[in-house]
Amino acid sequence: MAEEPAKPASDFLDQSEIDKLLAQTAEAAPAKALLITADGRRSDGGAAPKIESYDFRHPVFLSEIELRRLRLLHEDFIRYLSARLALFLRMDCGLKMAQLTTTTYAKFTDLLPNPTHLCLFKAEPLAGLSGLPGEPTT
Repeated sequence: MAEEPAKPASDFLDQSEIDKLLAQTAEAAPAKALLITADGRRSDGGAAPKIESYDFRHPVFLSEIELRRLRLLHEDFIRYLSARLALFLRMDCGLKMAQLTTTTYAKFTDLLPNPTHLCLFKAEPLAGLSGLPGEPTT
C-alpha cells in the first residue's frame, strides 16, 4: 500500500473556519435530539432516561440486592461443600463464610503476599444432572 502524501498547509482549517462549521452544524441539527441507549438501540424519546449520579471516588461494584443474591448463592455452595466433605472424609465438617466483599483488582493484588502465583482457567460444565437446585439439566 502506498502512503498518502502529506497535505499542504493550505488544506488545514484554522480556528475561525472550525467555529463557522460548528455553528452551521448546530443550526442544521434537528430540534428533537437523538438518544441512543447503552446497548446501542435508538430511543423513541418518549420517556425521559433515568440518570443516576456515580461516585468515582467510592465505587459500588454490586448493588445491595446483587450482593445479597451472591451471598445466598455462596452460602448454598458452602452448605453443599461441607456435606460433600463430610461424606468424603467420613467425619463432621462445618464451614461458614467469613466475609463477602467487593474490591478492585489492584487492591486485591496489593493484599496478596509476595511471591504469589495466580492462574485463571475455565472449566466446561459436564453434561448430565448436577444435583444443584435451579441448575438446568441437559
